[in-house]
Amino acid sequence: MMDKKALLAIVLSFGIWMGWQKLYLEPFQQKALEEQKTYEAARQASLQKAAPSIESSATKTSIAPVSNLSSSSQEPSKNASVSKADFKVNVTNGNSLLDDWVLSNYSKSIDNRSDQISLEYVTGYAKQLSLRFVDASFTDLNDKNWSNFQEKNGSISAELNNSEASISRNFAVHSTDYYGDLTYHFHFNGTPPKYIFLDLAGSPKRPHDKEGSIFGQIPDKVRFSFRDGTQRKTIIASALKETFESSAGVKWFGIDSRYFVFAVSPDRAFRDTTGIQIAKEFSNGVEYVRGSVVIPTDGKQDFSFPLKVYFGPKRIENLEAADPIFSDTIDFGWTTPIAIPILKALKWLYEYVKNYGLSIIILTFLIKVLLFPLTYKSMTSMAKMAKLQPQLNVLREKYKNDKEKLNTEMLSFMKTNGYNPVGGCLPTLLQMPIFFSLYRVFFNSMELYQAPFVGWIHDLSAPDPLFVAPVLLAGLMFLQQRLSPNTATDPAQQKMMQFMPLMFGLFMFFLPAGLNIYMVVNSVTSITQQYILNRRFGLYPRTKATVTPVA
Repeated sequence: MMDKKALLAIVLSFGIWMGWQKLYLEPFQQKALEEQKTYEAARQASLQKAAPSIESSATKTSIAPVSNLSSSSQEPSKNASVSKADFKVNVTNGNSLLDDWVLSNYSKSIDNRSDQISLEYVTGYAKQLSLRFVDASFTDLNDKNWSNFQEKNGSISAELNNSEASISRNFAVHSTDYYGDLTYHFHFNGTPPKYIFLDLAGSPKRPHDKEGSIFGQIPDKVRFSFRDGTQRKTIIASALKETFESSAGVKWFGIDSRYFVFAVSPDRAFRDTTGIQIAKEFSNGVEYVRGSVVIPTDGKQDFSFPLKVYFGPKRIENLEAADPIFSDTIDFGWTTPIAIPILKALKWLYEYVKNYGLSIIILTFLIKVLLFPLTYKSMTSMAKMAKLQPQLNVLREKYKNDKEKLNTEMLSFMKTNGYNPVGGCLPTLLQMPIFFSLYRVFFNSMELYQAPFVGWIHDLSAPDPLFVAPVLLAGLMFLQQRLSPNTATDPAQQKMMQFMPLMFGLFMFFLPAGLNIYMVVNSVTSITQQYILNRRFGLYPRTKATVTPVA
């Protein structure tokens, strides 16, 4: 049951989100944009940065490297494509392993299914996984094309050599899931470099990026995310101010957006020693953000470095098929411990009804049933409060000029009559984490991406195109408000309560249809519970109560 205290808590929460957006996030983003423009104007693309602590990055990574080698010593450029049922991978013999990766089953819009999701669309760049050296003896390898480039049964191999090193790589694309096994083998003739960098490139500003936020949700921008030995962290590419480094070991590292992720995970033997570096770079005068897996050689002249490479949807089953550690790329913030079981329950229901809209309806009803004991307890407290309210009003009038005496008398009166104010608030507060978890799930879950419901709702991850659900929700909340016991006595509070359904309806205009469906069903079940419990407790909220004088 969503009583007035719950509604007030929800509205206050949204108010905090909106205030944070307007007073902090948007000014911060605007300031960052202005600083970026000033920064780019003051620097030339060729200007070298100061050396970070892990290793100097003076040898810049170019998204599309231009070789300084003579044409006679440069290997001709080559490409190979590996097509599977769900995706197509383009591999190059250039310094970047990947030339693009396209997901066959996912499109940018439901109106154009042929415009498929690609690596470039998600990260901002098609070329990914560039091997890079910063030691002078090896920097010529950064611009060389790989030789002996060949593809066989979905496995692409190549070699890279100079007088100091011999390197081979093999990328075996998995046949059914969205990943491949990548292995580098390094052999150094003399002293090996201290570090080897494997680079990912992310754009601070993709063509389809939007500014601002939606009630606390960061817009769908390029993010570098990782899990090391101490934390799970996400860095928005456009918000990066200075080079970030971690040497705490990396479990996985990648670039993700709202529904898709491009990630790598080193072999377990390297997860405690591999580092991360995220830094701003320039390519042809355009700023981008480089994220590097930093591989320490530990003085070894000969060693292999295997890792998993994943690009695909943020679906638990797909991520775990590649490596169980990749399931950690699904992040619902502080609500994750609750949100993940809710998501799994939603998927379980889908297996039976084959419609995520219906799954949301059933799940909402089941959650209301599970939370009914808390609802009943809260309603019991509200019933007591409604019956005591007239006498409390007398106290307020009697001691309106003495706040301290009023508080003392009210607490004494409520204690005498067996009413505990916390008894009404606590059940509501206990339900709030579940509400926020549902919000996160229905806002971010890949399962709802372009998932149809019925009629005009063709995408549960997008707002209701006809705004039927938000308008219906506002009407239901108004009805629920009329049924709820009237415990508010302050005129300003009463006025705010009257506008609350309209405010909430406006909030929901911009949120996913899936979340709107949940809120509508939740309101219907809450109204039903409210009506039944009103009759059970003999409450008629809009009938004036008889005032019993208080001595």
